Amino acid sequence: MDLEKQSFPKPVFLFYSNRYKKAAAYDEQLQAIDLMHYNYVPVITSQEPKINGEFLKSKLSTPYLANFDYYVVGSSRFLHSMETLLLENEVNRSQIVIDDFG
Repeated sequence: MDLEKQSFPKPVFLFYSNRYKKAAAYDEQLQAIDLMHYNYVPVITSQEPKINGEFLKSKLSTPYLANFDYYVVGSSRFLHSMETLLLENEVNRSQIVIDDFG
């Protein structure tokens, strides 16, 4: 894994949102990753709230969202809501990378 090869020193949080657990492709493999500073956070929206600012603040190592860089992947609707949420929480646009898969 590239993070391991680079000895990446910063915390990495993977928030993996799916409506149902059975729809979460690679869930077991993502949980099995054993890297320093790697945190896998599955979000099953049929059982818990969708990702919002309070949720992120409760899961990240600091409640100040601007302390992180974000790589956001998903549908156009999800991307727009996440980008809005991050910008409203003082995250600089330069800290947000968007990857739209439709």
